Amino acid sequence: MRRTRCVTQVLEDRTLLTSLLGHDPGIDALPDYPYPAPPSLKQNDTQARPTAARDALQHTQMVSDSGAATRSTDRISFVEVVSFDFSDPSGNPDTEGFTATGNASQWHLSTGRGNDEGHSAADSWYFGSGEGSTGGGVYDDNTDGTLTSPVVNLSEFTDAVLTFNHFLQREEDFDFGTLVVTDGSTTVHLDNDVTNTLGFEAASYHFSLDGLHAARIQFQFRFTSDVSARNEGWYVDDVTVRGGTFVEFASFDFSNVAGGPDPQGFSATGNASQWHLSTGRGTNPGHSADDSWYFGSGESSNGGGSYINNADGTLTSPVIDLSGVTEARLSFNHFFHHEEDFDIGTVSVTDGTTTVVLDADVADTIGFERAGYLFSLTGLDAGQTRIVFQFTSETSVTDEGWYVDDVTIDIPSTKNVVITESDSGTHVVEGSAETDEYTIALDAPPAGPIEITASADSQTEISLDGVNFAPVHVLTLTDTTVQIVVVRAVDDLIPEHEHTGTITHVITASSDVELPLGFAIREVTVNVSDDEVFALPELTAKLPAGSLMYDTLVAGSILLSGDTDRFFIDVDQNQILTVVIDPATSLRPNVRVTPPASEANVVVSSAGTDAVNTVRIGAAGTAEIRLTGESGSTGPYQLQVLLNAVVELEEHGGAANDTPAAAQSLTGAFHQIIASTVVREAAGVLGTARSASDDFYSFTLE
Repeated sequence: MRRTRCVTQVLEDRTLLTSLLGHDPGIDALPDYPYPAPPSLKQNDTQARPTAARDALQHTQMVSDSGAATRSTDRISFVEVVSFDFSDPSGNPDTEGFTATGNASQWHLSTGRGNDEGHSAADSWYFGSGEGSTGGGVYDDNTDGTLTSPVVNLSEFTDAVLTFNHFLQREEDFDFGTLVVTDGSTTVHLDNDVTNTLGFEAASYHFSLDGLHAARIQFQFRFTSDVSARNEGWYVDDVTVRGGTFVEFASFDFSNVAGGPDPQGFSATGNASQWHLSTGRGTNPGHSADDSWYFGSGESSNGGGSYINNADGTLTSPVIDLSGVTEARLSFNHFFHHEEDFDIGTVSVTDGTTTVVLDADVADTIGFERAGYLFSLTGLDAGQTRIVFQFTSETSVTDEGWYVDDVTIDIPSTKNVVITESDSGTHVVEGSAETDEYTIALDAPPAGPIEITASADSQTEISLDGVNFAPVHVLTLTDTTVQIVVVRAVDDLIPEHEHTGTITHVITASSDVELPLGFAIREVTVNVSDDEVFALPELTAKLPAGSLMYDTLVAGSILLSGDTDRFFIDVDQNQILTVVIDPATSLRPNVRVTPPASEANVVVSSAGTDAVNTVRIGAAGTAEIRLTGESGSTGPYQLQVLLNAVVELEEHGGAANDTPAAAQSLTGAFHQIIASTVVREAAGVLGTARSASDDFYSFTLE
């Protein structure tokens, strides 16, 4: 059963992460997978790690000065946004908005392994076929299928964690399970080579939302296989998404205000000359120009340096006072090339007595890449926190070395900007004086005034007083007082049917370090109903040939109470125009047809009932069709428009016409056909013939 929480207050619950797989400093050159690798690795891409490095990130290790080691588990401030267990409240299988593409039949809801430990019973998504209750299925050769989640709105967060329970058995190195997050245009690779499991196991991936449209997040589980050797496949269950907001606490770019090199309190020990401030690769993309710390020597502006053999050098940050903080995020831009398996780069955090190893074997990068590590301060003297970069090499073979730049420490915010809409969301109608509103407030008093700029796109305007509307307004929040934002639609004279507008919110001035510029605030999606005239699709001739009967279909929706959809069609004198509305169960249609020189209105008695309106055209011209929801009813509908035909009323909730006595009258259905001076009349009916009964129609001959 899908479970969704509307997040409107500070993140207080703690989610234990057993793995930080999705947040790493980079990846070796991508292997030749049987699917396209990303064309380039962007700074904010999160990449899967090689197995050895992945194992190093399964936990952090705390090392005391006595040398004793104990494992700790990171605790991160995240709150659940949505979860999926693929069963409805009655325990039946439910896709919960997930869709399968590619070899779609391989991805399907299954009760296979439904009673296995490690996941909720009984339904999971499974890639494979032929499974029984205890498993035993197998996937196809040469297969490629993707399972995609529905859209998840994470616009009020800076970071997210994806967790799920899964069972994976595949042919390693040839068949692949992969995991990505996408906003529809930008894709971040969380894991390019998901490892096999022993039974159902929990997986967890942390990723930054930087560079992604956070309101349009989707997750994709992809499975590919080669030409031979198969295994059981992939079960996925209990998918949960959590969001969290981090704010910058300290940052170092190693340049002073004049642009010159500045160690900014970092110091080097050991082979200290190998760690030095450098302009090598200073103009490379992926980090701030020009200065970085570099381990190596002989570099030029384009790099090209190398480290020495038997090196051991440590770069240590100044003390970062994180008193009162229980968890933090370290991130930095870096370039790293080393002899793998022999020379080692490590990243740690220390208080001078106890050291937490964040990465025991940093992987090579492709150019400058962004690395990120979440860590707990439990067991550390948080007021004495330092970051340590260490590089060691052995007796032979060297490479370019390690550049480190743009080191940042972020901490979870204890304050939040709360956006509150009505339960049904925010809805407005073009061409109407009707407005809607939402509220915005702080959940804790700020250290000083906070300025928030609210910006509406071209579909809506906003007001702070309900009178003065504009695309942009600035709110100043000095306490937790709720402020109201009034929304109205822009009548743009463009037929768009039901559509949406977006209102974004950005902190543009702040006196509180926990509510900095760029702080993540969720956007408001406004549902907009159109009052414009909609074009009907081209009419199609109906059989038999020469019948002069035509029809067309169009789908629409009455989104709001009072919403009106309008359609126009050109007609000739004496034609018969029939309009049929097939509504959703929530909509009670009111359909008015206004042809030249006449008008007819039909209102059905109950919601969900078809509306049929037939009129004779009195004069050539343009007929208007107006559809609303009676008594404030709303919902989707299908509109059918017919020329020179009526419909079998039995098919639309009318009386049965299965006997001569109950024949449907065609009085009023005849239209004139004038050929030269000869006038003839014809009538047409669109209905359904059933094998079990006949249909009867009556008319009068003169």
